Amino acid sequence: MKGKTEIILTDVHTGEQKKVLEQNMTTNALNDIFLQEGYMKDASEMYGSNFQPIYQKLLGGILLFDKTLEENAANYFAPAGTNLTACGVYGVKNTTGDTLRGDYNSDESYLDTRAKTMKYVYDFPTSKGNGTIASVCLTSANGGYSSYGAETDGSTGQTAAYFLGTGGSRTFVSTSSEYAFAVDYQNDVIYTFTPSTVNSQLQSVTIRKRRAHLKTLPVTYSASAAGEVLESKIVQLSPIHSSYMWNYDTTANTLYFMANRGYSEVQNGREFYIAAIPIGTMIARTYNITNRTGVSLNYSTGGVYGGYLYIGGYNNNQSYKINLESDTDYAQLSGVNTALDFQRCCFWNHGRIFALCGSLNSWNYRLAAVDPATNKTRYTQNYLNDSKGNTKKWVAVTGSNVAFAVMNDGSGFLVPCNYLATINNLSSPVTKTAAQTMKVIYTISEG
Repeated sequence: MKGKTEIILTDVHTGEQKKVLEQNMTTNALNDIFLQEGYMKDASEMYGSNFQPIYQKLLGGILLFDKTLEENAANYFAPAGTNLTACGVYGVKNTTGDTLRGDYNSDESYLDTRAKTMKYVYDFPTSKGNGTIASVCLTSANGGYSSYGAETDGSTGQTAAYFLGTGGSRTFVSTSSEYAFAVDYQNDVIYTFTPSTVNSQLQSVTIRKRRAHLKTLPVTYSASAAGEVLESKIVQLSPIHSSYMWNYDTTANTLYFMANRGYSEVQNGREFYIAAIPIGTMIARTYNITNRTGVSLNYSTGGVYGGYLYIGGYNNNQSYKINLESDTDYAQLSGVNTALDFQRCCFWNHGRIFALCGSLNSWNYRLAAVDPATNKTRYTQNYLNDSKGNTKKWVAVTGSNVAFAVMNDGSGFLVPCNYLATINNLSSPVTKTAAQTMKVIYTISEG
């Protein structure tokens, strides 16, 4: 697939135009999305309306970033520190307050099936897409909904799911008290834990490594059932309250449990506890964390990523991160005017944390994108659906470039919507101002 981008900036006062024309490179993202990685994908899903036709669904979003991106076919996501300047969605005019997303121009866009060419045209008025533009990428239609985050809360009149379901639904656990937390495609295993509580204290967890049947099929039981137990170990904990929260961090390959004596509020100066179980050693460690932020925190919103506890405020709109190794090293997150939830509807994806920042409707929860490098949070117009609560988890599949797993409620496999299908770095960045309109023309040709 070949492509080119043309950007036309027009000064609304003088009529002066600046034009930029660049050629793109294609990543391997679409190849990996359709790559049959064992039994994680169903043809009925991949050939269904969520993925087809490709020019509409999997290439129907456009992303314009403020920095150039590594021109590498294996580069599927924009790194932390790179911000979205503008975006657009196939067939959709922006009717919200989102200041990044432009309007799809259906009159000038066209599909030529004989020439195997698609021309996407997006228009940005003076109030949209202002800032530096250094690279332009195609992504999924869902990814065009400010999926890397916007500084302005554009409301939620137009939203899209963050993940695209690829099927592969199955049962990861054998009982309701067993919870899946990690999937390893390369070794065809899934990890689960079962808690053991005594007298309102979580004293130990049994961690099991089960066959995931991503590459194999069993003969003596159903492949949709929980896989056989390959290894099992009871890990003793320094007892913490049985009212706990938990999450798994793929970057550290570690399972975390958080507790606060049964209370949601962690007042300033109060101590609470985090137990960490590295999966490589299966030896637990307890962190005693003192809240030094000056405000009350809500322990039930906490999650650990990259060595820091990320946590929302209690009856306030603040969110913080706290270093597990030194609780005097903490920082307030800026950018989103609400306390974030890093426990429910939260996950790590290629250097960013996506956290719950508000309810939409029918169990749909809006996501904010958190950049740990800058402590800046931004609003997306993407959501997750969760009627289960804090036990439902989304986690990247180890050994896959793009796959995620959703576990403990409707278990199956997914693809993030904001992958980079193409990368088009400009020879020199351009800056759109509030005195200019912008037209972005992206043409792709098959073959």
